[in-house]
Amino acid sequence: MARILTVTEESAQESQRSLVEQMKAKFGQLAGIHQVLLPDPAMAAHCGQLYAHLHLRADSPFTRVQRELLATLVYGLISESACSCLGAHTEAVRRLTHDPTFVGPTFIHTWPTAAATAVSPSPQTQALLAYATTLTKTPGQVQDADIDALRAVGWDERAIYEATALIALHNMLGRLEAAAGLPPDQIPEEVEFPEATPDGR
Repeated sequence: MARILTVTEESAQESQRSLVEQMKAKFGQLAGIHQVLLPDPAMAAHCGQLYAHLHLRADSPFTRVQRELLATLVYGLISESACSCLGAHTEAVRRLTHDPTFVGPTFIHTWPTAAATAVSPSPQTQALLAYATTLTKTPGQVQDADIDALRAVGWDERAIYEATALIALHNMLGRLEAAAGLPPDQIPEEVEFPEATPDGR
C-alpha cells in the first residue's frame, strides 16, 4: 500500500485506463513511477516528455550505459528499498553489460573502487557518478571544483548542463517514489524496454 496518492490497475479511472495499458505494454506491468505520476495525467505527460528527452534520446551526450548507471546511483542514494525505478535501471545495466551479478544497491557503495568488470566506470563515467553523488546527497555543497572535475575528463559545457538536468530529474522522480514507499520494480525477463536497449556507443 502506497503512502501517498497513486493509481493502480484496480483503481484507475476510465480516463486513465489507456495510459495504464500503454505502460503495461511497455514494461509488462504498471511500474511504480507510473503509479505515482498517473494521479495527475498532465504531470505524467510532461515528466514523460522530459524523461524521454534527457534519458532516452539517441543523441544524448551520454551512452546508454552511462545514463543507466547514473539513474541506478541516484535512485539508490535516495532509497535502496523504496525507489521503484531502481529495479528497472538495475535490470537495464545487467542486460546492457551482460553482467547478471550486477546489483544496484551494491554498486551505489562500490563504484568508486570498482575492479575491472563489465560495469567498471571509465574516468568520464566516474566523474559523472561523483557529481551525481554530490548533487543528490548534498546539493548545497556543489562547488566549482565539482564542475571543473567534469571538464578535466573531457565533458563540455552542454554535457555538464545535461548531466545536471538528468540528475535533477531522477532526484525529483526518486523522491516521489520514496514518499510513496513502493519497492523496486521487477522487470519480467521476457520484456524488452528502451532503457535496456543498446545505443551502439
